[in-house]
Amino acid sequence: MVFDPYLFFNLIRSEKSNSWSLRAVLAHEFAHQLQVWRNDPVLYKEKNKRPFVRDKELQADCAAAAILTRVHREGNYEKDANEKNMPFEDALRNAFASIGDFELGALEGHHGTAYERALMVPVGQRIAADILAKKDQSATAILQACGDYINAMNKKFADDLWPIGSKL
Repeated sequence: MVFDPYLFFNLIRSEKSNSWSLRAVLAHEFAHQLQVWRNDPVLYKEKNKRPFVRDKELQADCAAAAILTRVHREGNYEKDANEKNMPFEDALRNAFASIGDFELGALEGHHGTAYERALMVPVGQRIAADILAKKDQSATAILQACGDYINAMNKKFADDLWPIGSKL
């Protein structure tokens, strides 16, 4: 996995950083590995004949949120003393929102706005619950469910910018 040390230091210095921030980034990068291992179609998405990475990044956020939701529900992690100050969902939303951007014109660099990235948390949580109920916890099922949501949002609101407050 590739991890940017610049991002790491900015993340731990951020006022929005919390006990889930580093976990979120690591789970996000692991989700990218799942995309590669599954050869997910989002890896090849283009816009104006150029790679369009936002949906790949949002899918990784969504899958990471699903994975971390499962970890949180099972309690299989070392709890931080600060966790009592903020609910899990809020901490995870802040973690993803803190690394959002507004590089809308940079198709190869835009990872999603703070709102879009934070929106992937409740989506990932629903997917974690749905997948657990269906007993299909495969990487393919998680990525497919995340991708389906992103595609539906793009169909409803376009893939340029999802308005604040937009949901399916």
